[in-house]
Amino acid sequence: MAITNTNTEHTVTRTNVDLASENYVDAIQVSLQAEIDIESLDITDITAVYTGLTTDQLIRCSGGSYAVYLPEATASGQVIVIKNLAATVTVTPLTDNTIDEAANKSTTNNESYTFVDGEVGVWNILD
Repeated sequence: MAITNTNTEHTVTRTNVDLASENYVDAIQVSLQAEIDIESLDITDITAVYTGLTTDQLIRCSGGSYAVYLPEATASGQVIVIKNLAATVTVTPLTDNTIDEAANKSTTNNESYTFVDGEVGVWNILD
């Protein structure tokens, strides 16, 4: 993936606390600096339901309302930007995965979100 940047920094911090057993999991912090080189970016244009691939970087959605499914979250650090040029696009992770503890994320026309595979079973939103 050709992503480098000195201009934009995103930080995602998640802290999980298991109060029942009093086991505390340290915060996981993911810092991402990204300058997107558009000439080497993997761009996927879609107009209907689509299941994302582990090679996807930018998914541009047009042509109506439908769902986009994110691949399995494996803590790979994969970054997927979804740009909605359609009416409504619902982004849903596969299997039991979540998006920042939610089952899905709905987007409206001209919105974009950056999703990061930050931990097993969880996609994080940077935007």
